[in-house]
Amino acid sequence: MKLKYLLSSLVCSVFLITSNMKSVAVANELEEINDQITLKVKNLTKRIAASSRNIVETDDPNEVFEKALENYSTEFNDYIDITGLNVIDKETITLPEFDANYVAPKYIDVMHDYQANFEAELTTDELNKVIELRKQNYEFDRYATLNEIRYRNLNIRPRYAHRSPIELQSAAVASGLSAILLGANLSQTVISAFNGCVTALSTALSSSWIPFVGWVIAVALAVGALIAITVIIVQHWDEIKSVINDIRDWFVEQFGAFAKWITSFFSDAVAKGEESVISSRSVIDGITFNFKRIASTDYEAQCAFITEVRRTDDIYLIKQCKTDYIDIAVATPVSEEFCIKNKTHIKSFSSYTWYQNNARSLIINAGTGYTSHKPDLHLYNSAIKKDLPKYAFKHFHNYNEIGKRITDDPYYKTHSFFGLLYWTPNDDGIGEIHPLSPKF
Repeated sequence: MKLKYLLSSLVCSVFLITSNMKSVAVANELEEINDQITLKVKNLTKRIAASSRNIVETDDPNEVFEKALENYSTEFNDYIDITGLNVIDKETITLPEFDANYVAPKYIDVMHDYQANFEAELTTDELNKVIELRKQNYEFDRYATLNEIRYRNLNIRPRYAHRSPIELQSAAVASGLSAILLGANLSQTVISAFNGCVTALSTALSSSWIPFVGWVIAVALAVGALIAITVIIVQHWDEIKSVINDIRDWFVEQFGAFAKWITSFFSDAVAKGEESVISSRSVIDGITFNFKRIASTDYEAQCAFITEVRRTDDIYLIKQCKTDYIDIAVATPVSEEFCIKNKTHIKSFSSYTWYQNNARSLIINAGTGYTSHKPDLHLYNSAIKKDLPKYAFKHFHNYNEIGKRITDDPYYKTHSFFGLLYWTPNDDGIGEIHPLSPKF
């Protein structure tokens, strides 16, 4: 079922937020635009819903998952725009598709609006099936109820009375997932929402429930769960990225019959998480570089990166290096020959490489041709109050022929970083190798 109607709800949420901040005249104008979009989307979804019901129904959970994954891939961008979502200092984003005025909906709003619009588009017979599903399935009813109230009260009773209102099998199973999410320092609200999505996905793929609710509803429930899981992953990418493999492995174990689809889904979710921290793109010599923003305080990410690339001659271009962050093309290593050919270190690109000699050579051969004999290391010193990072790499700068660092752009912005990550544990500017840096 092509559930495009969620787009209208998300647009409505953004418009309502904006309206509260603007004049009545502007609010009225936005409301009129929203009404037009809503009407168009509702007409579209009615046509899509009608065509979906003409499809021959199936009780095969694999076919349900396959169709749900297809619809999820097609429709996800209608629900949230992840462009620059997790980028620090959004004013510096240079992506052409980035909308500086866009306000992304929270995962609780996506879950609420998806369910509300999904139920609004059902026929009377289909809605009765969903209601009966809620009456017979305590955990699904709780999931739907929490969606309705946007998870404001995690202790609320489900909408319908149940003979045995206890969280039985999947709640016990989900405890393993809860432990993983708790270990990533996620809130109980996020954990409850994530577990709720597991409940919805389990229900949608159940050989017992598919014949009862029907193929179309089962696909729609699975699509909603997949969308919500990915929105949660992306919106909490900083915390979740460290345990994403554990989460994926848990899903593969619990949904073993659908391992192929689960693996494909998580590959897409991870790609979206990585996409959310991309701040800019550049094309150099026909190669596209996606620059990922890493906070200077994120020593775990920096150490993980250099551990992966240590003891190689690979060079990773950096578009911006500020006190608070660096923008680095981690997925596209290049060679020194590439940098020399394209004069990257004169054209304001910095870089990271493992070996000190390679880092210095980049300034000599791809930069101005002059640099210092010894590298620099600039770290925060509380006594000086200078705007410097607590964590940093040693590096070389562009110099001129008389042995002075060039202060004109783009030469001044260029840094040729290398080696281990350093930090100043006492905030005195004195550097030590960070304990998470890779060992030789």
